[in-house]
Amino acid sequence: VEIFDEAATPAETEALGSLAPPWPAPERVVLANGLLVHWLHEVDTPALHLRLILPTHDLKAAHQGAPALTVARALLLELEALSPRLAVRAELDLRVDRVELVIHGVAGETTAALAGLADVLAGDPTRALGAARQALLAELRPLDAEALAASELVAALNGGKPERERVDRAALQALDEAVLQDAWRALTDPREALLVVHTRTRLAVASLADASLADASLADATDASLAAATAD
Repeated sequence: VEIFDEAATPAETEALGSLAPPWPAPERVVLANGLLVHWLHEVDTPALHLRLILPTHDLKAAHQGAPALTVARALLLELEALSPRLAVRAELDLRVDRVELVIHGVAGETTAALAGLADVLAGDPTRALGAARQALLAELRPLDAEALAASELVAALNGGKPERERVDRAALQALDEAVLQDAWRALTDPREALLVVHTRTRLAVASLADASLADASLADATDASLAAATAD
């Protein structure tokens, strides 16, 4: 989102337009379960980029902070496990009011990468959640003045509470398994998520629109619709 105080002059508009990549506008599709998909088709690109954006600003207080961070790390661990069978690299971006999970790979494996993402979201997260909590406990450092100041600033910007931006060892250790499972379901709710796909593979919109999506899970929608509705 870009906000300008004044309207750009024609010369400025043309200059900015010349810097934009020569791609068509992405196709926008809303699946039956509410998942919003932006599909950017770039002819002849060798790369694949998937970005799953999961908002956190509307999570219940019980799911914010340590639970949301643990779920995000668990998702990353599961995506990293795809590397042995797919030529992909997974990343986790923790941003203000959202979690972004990114998969970089080769365009020829678009369908396989989508299927792998679906498998991660459809699987039992218990093991990954436990591993994520242990990894975070091993890495976490005490909150210092800089971390406290950052949490205050973020809270001031988004109108939230500083506490939701802070995670300490006590909060991680006190997490209940049921809370983590609930946080997993809440954070991966397809009605709140956005999936951005950038690849050379085309999206067959008609097939996607006609797909039967009886199950409301994000994983089934990704697997049964997107993976089945692509064609080179």
